[in-house]
Amino acid sequence: MAVLAVGFTSCERAGEQEKTHDSTQTSTNSKRGDRKDSPSSRRKFESGLKTAEETEDPAKRNEALAALATDAMEDRPDLAQMAILKLTTDSPELPGLMSAYLTGLLESGSDDALAWANSLEDEEMSGMARELIAQLVPDNRLGTTVPRALDGGKIAGTGFKPGDELMLQRWAIMDPQAAAAWLANMPVGETRNEGFRNISRSLVQTGDETAVNWLNSLPSEGLRANAREAMAAAVMETPEPIRIALLGPPESGLRMQLGEALARLQPPPGPAEEQGMDDPAAAGK
Repeated sequence: MAVLAVGFTSCERAGEQEKTHDSTQTSTNSKRGDRKDSPSSRRKFESGLKTAEETEDPAKRNEALAALATDAMEDRPDLAQMAILKLTTDSPELPGLMSAYLTGLLESGSDDALAWANSLEDEEMSGMARELIAQLVPDNRLGTTVPRALDGGKIAGTGFKPGDELMLQRWAIMDPQAAAAWLANMPVGETRNEGFRNISRSLVQTGDETAVNWLNSLPSEGLRANAREAMAAAVMETPEPIRIALLGPPESGLRMQLGEALARLQPPPGPAEEQGMDDPAAAGK
């Protein structure tokens, strides 16, 4: 951090002092990870990292690495991430530490966080990072983050990666029309259909208004029909009390939208039910 010069006696140097103060303030407010690399702090950290890596007991090794990452996170996140990457994917400390590091990267922009997640060679760790980003991206940045994070053309060939559908689901809640338009622009195929189905199944759990808004935002009747089938299937998989709560009162928009799809998924009546329908006495019970 810059140090303010003191003891100026000349009025002509007052402006220079004020300029130095501004520079100090800028340095204090710098983004995490922008601090200058101190050779001594790096050497101390690398020594601790070497000692932690040489610990034979896996649990104690993870604990030592997690302690190093925690101590460095605030002032030296660039060093903290070195320890994070040495943790095993089953380490209980990993999600929290990775979340803290990604939160810092997201302060600089979603692209930095996504680039780091995608650079990880361990697929499981990369997937964990992407899933955390999907949870951490602020709502007001989903509209720009999702198109940058997801390449619809590549996804059509490879399928969705961890975290992709969660980001889409969050975006669909915030802006169903924009999320539907993005999915509709993907190459026609099973992956695109899977995206519509999965979002539809998830959104129906959020309640009547969100689900109906999503259905109404879909650009074609074919997509709306597929979404209704997916929503109806998700509703039918829930226990009856939850199902009733999800569908709302008889006049709710969701019941009206899903009525035919739900009817098709109802199990056929058993012999006793059929007899009851034919027997006026039984029907009145």
